Amino acid sequence: SVSDHVPEGRRSFVCIMTYAHANDELVLRALIDKPLRYLGMMGSRSKVDAVFAHLMDDGVSEDALARVRAPIGLPIGSDTPEEIAVSIAAELVAVRNGSPLPWREQREEEAP
Repeated sequence: SVSDHVPEGRRSFVCIMTYAHANDELVLRALIDKPLRYLGMMGSRSKVDAVFAHLMDDGVSEDALARVRAPIGLPIGSDTPEEIAVSIAAELVAVRNGSPLPWREQREEEAP
């Protein structure tokens, strides 16, 4: 399992970004209860919603899903792969440095 290869603890940051929704869901399912400093998943809001809905249908709690940062990256209007990478790296640095992430609440309010 992927969980066997991911160390636990405050120094572990995980960004899930595979080539398919189903694979992202499998990885998230394997790591959702693991104590990690950061657990995030790349994807559109519709992809994230679909994956979260499947996990909730299978009994994963809302509290567990609330720990997952998805979609990952700071909202900087990224379009290119390079800009998306910068937005993700910036979010990881912010979490590592203990910065509050107020844009998460804003993003939730803006979601349709």
